[in-house]
Amino acid sequence: MTLIDTGGSNYTVKLPENAAAGTVYRVKKTDSAANTVTVQRTTADTIDGATSVVLYHQYESVTCLSDGANYHII
Repeated sequence: MTLIDTGGSNYTVKLPENAAAGTVYRVKKTDSAANTVTVQRTTADTIDGATSVVLYHQYESVTCLSDGANYHII
C-alpha cells in the first residue's frame, strides 16, 4: 500500500505498464487537504477503462488489480 500525504499540492501516482497478472496496487490519501491524488496509467493500459482515478477525500483509497494488460478496481 502506498500512503500519500499531498503536502500542499496535488500528487500523481503512475501504475507500471503491463504489470504481471494478479499484481495489486493500493493507494490511499491520508490528509484532509483539498489537494488530490491522481492514480494514472503509464501508457496504453487502462484503469477500469479510464486513464486515471482521482482521490479527493481523506482516507479515500483505490485498489487496482492487473490482468497483465489493464487494471481493474476491486
